[in-house]
Amino acid sequence: MYGMDGPGRATYTRGCLSQMLQETLDKSIKPVLIVKASAKIGNDQKRWSLTLCDGVHVVKSVVVSEMARRLEQDGGGNVIGLLLRLDKYGFKTTDNNSQILVVLEFATVGRAGPQDYVDEHQLTRLTREDVRAENIPSTQALHDEHSARFANGASSGAYLTPERRITPVPETTPNPPMVLSRDPGRMATFGQADGGNCGVADAPTQPGYVEAPAGPPANPYAMPPGGPYGGSTNPYANQSTASAPRPAETARNLSTSLAPVSSVGAVTPVSALNAYTGGRWKIKARVLTKGDVRKFNNQRGEGQLFKVDLGDKTGEISATFFGRAVDKYYSLLKPEKVYTFQKGQIKPANKRYDRGDHVLVFEEHALIELAGEDDDIPKISYDFRDLASVETLQPETHIDVKAVIFHVQEPFTFTAKTSNKEMTKRVLHLWDTSGDPASGSTCELTLWGDTALSSEFEMHQVIFLKKARVTEFNGQKSLSSPAGMQHSPDHPQAFALIRSYQQLQQANPQAFQARTNWGSSAGRRQTIEELRQEDIGLGAPPTPFQQPAGPGEPKSIHRHWVVATMTNLPMDRPPYYTACPHMTEASQPPTSAGQPSTRTCNKKVTQDGDGMWMCASGHKSQQPDFRYLCRLTVLDHTDKCEVNLYDEAVNKLLKCPAKDYAQVYDGGMNSGQLADQLRQLNGRMEWRKCLLRLRAQKEIWQENERVRYSVDEVQPVALVSDAKQMLADIHESLAAMPQAGY
Repeated sequence: MYGMDGPGRATYTRGCLSQMLQETLDKSIKPVLIVKASAKIGNDQKRWSLTLCDGVHVVKSVVVSEMARRLEQDGGGNVIGLLLRLDKYGFKTTDNNSQILVVLEFATVGRAGPQDYVDEHQLTRLTREDVRAENIPSTQALHDEHSARFANGASSGAYLTPERRITPVPETTPNPPMVLSRDPGRMATFGQADGGNCGVADAPTQPGYVEAPAGPPANPYAMPPGGPYGGSTNPYANQSTASAPRPAETARNLSTSLAPVSSVGAVTPVSALNAYTGGRWKIKARVLTKGDVRKFNNQRGEGQLFKVDLGDKTGEISATFFGRAVDKYYSLLKPEKVYTFQKGQIKPANKRYDRGDHVLVFEEHALIELAGEDDDIPKISYDFRDLASVETLQPETHIDVKAVIFHVQEPFTFTAKTSNKEMTKRVLHLWDTSGDPASGSTCELTLWGDTALSSEFEMHQVIFLKKARVTEFNGQKSLSSPAGMQHSPDHPQAFALIRSYQQLQQANPQAFQARTNWGSSAGRRQTIEELRQEDIGLGAPPTPFQQPAGPGEPKSIHRHWVVATMTNLPMDRPPYYTACPHMTEASQPPTSAGQPSTRTCNKKVTQDGDGMWMCASGHKSQQPDFRYLCRLTVLDHTDKCEVNLYDEAVNKLLKCPAKDYAQVYDGGMNSGQLADQLRQLNGRMEWRKCLLRLRAQKEIWQENERVRYSVDEVQPVALVSDAKQMLADIHESLAAMPQAGY
């Protein structure tokens, strides 16, 4: 029976499950079922497994995502005996031919009363074989029961029970129907209570109910102590959750074999993706952010991944690409562009790293295609924070920033002490109008990896940052590793910001130079004359494991960036040496993390009488290695100095291993047969303009103290950006000059 018109009338739709399964239920009837048992599914406890009853059959049921949270709220800690009106649902047939009812949308319409009690022994589990004609009530009978409620002036969405007062639910307009599979192994129907074809992807949000005032009125159907059944007044109060279906098996079967919510040709909204969406889905979304490629090692070996955030008009979701999908799609996906995504997996989100309840995972078989611009998909939105507020934020906070780049440091590569991995770093200096009304605020932005090597960063350029991370080092707050960036955006706020920046430049051109607080290792380009002047203040030569110099103390090592031209490579001695190939234990500072590793000895070896090669540490080998080691002069328009170059730097310039170079050197000296080849090799680095990262430190040589310069990093000069940098320096110098009086 349907409705509650008196103390003797049941409040659920008796016998409706059989017609729901056979897809013969009248469209005007929204079935109401009783919750007989419940259990939470999974570690996240955000999904529910229910046993639902219609007075004739019981069926396993799964309630997903947002609906599960509503169920917990409505139940007030006890969902047994709740009456659920099903607005959208679907059936799935398991391997043993039993049925699972997937509840997509429901409304809680009250709690079952004593008149709703059904003897457990009279119920059967719903299967297609058990649905016989004698068990299926006629459509007319159900329709008559349903219509009886309207004769009393009630609406189809209003249920009044002693426990709850619920406002009428307005009718929602269904979306255009979609044809779904009738395969009994798949979800048979998704409908507005009738098994129709309205897809769950576009399911409207059901309005909530209104709670009754505190202290419910007396129950007119209250039973005497002990009740007519010799137990609790609520016949469902002692129902054990042990009779609920096995939740782990239910969730596993659904996640692997549930039918898709839409065909591949249709587009599924992002908000409709959940753990029970089948594999044949397609979304159309805009790339909001895109992270760097990250390498990792686990028990299965080495791997790689990168992450993106996707969004459409219904919501946002994170996606992770693994393995070969990284090689295939990293260069394809561009922030702000719209794509279609198919053939991915939907998995529960890790709340530590992801937003929302689910994430997408794509591997090499994913199908992603560029789509045209779609005005229905919102563009990237920002919640900008001022640079002046960075100092007040906690580390690991993520913020959106709009700023002007007023200085770009050169990227440099180094080996991390803790992980022994090679890392690339670059620092940008940002400015905005916050803070001091006269001069604004500044902040550093640190970039890593391939992003740091990008040529898109230019001085006097507006940049929008999405989800930049607040970091702290030595008490100084800065920004790092934004999830997304826009260079010179076509945006009114960008135009206003660049105008303010240009006005400050004209009024006070030295303001930005004073803000950089350059140290010797900050990355600012210097001339050779400037670095020589700075190195007059070098401290004593460093000792092993020496602690960094404190405030006001002279530093024992200075680092400089200089653009200089390399002169001739001296040929009076070989620019290489014979090195020991023996593997030895690497020396680690006592504070270094990780276990000691091995490294090549690399000490110079000499050949003894028996033809073996031996180094100063006593290691012997049959064949030596060859490594570059040379000293040459570099110069610029201000001065010159001698620098030491080692194996990595020379290898990068000559693009020839030292072992091969040694053969050419031996055959080309003294006008040998390989003299022309030797000159060609040397020409790859002679009189070449390069960007050098120098390390300066004092040393004692033949009882004299001198400054030794070593090349830690060498890079070719990017002529375009170098020309822009020189032009910016010229403009700053001209602005700082006093105006002529004529």
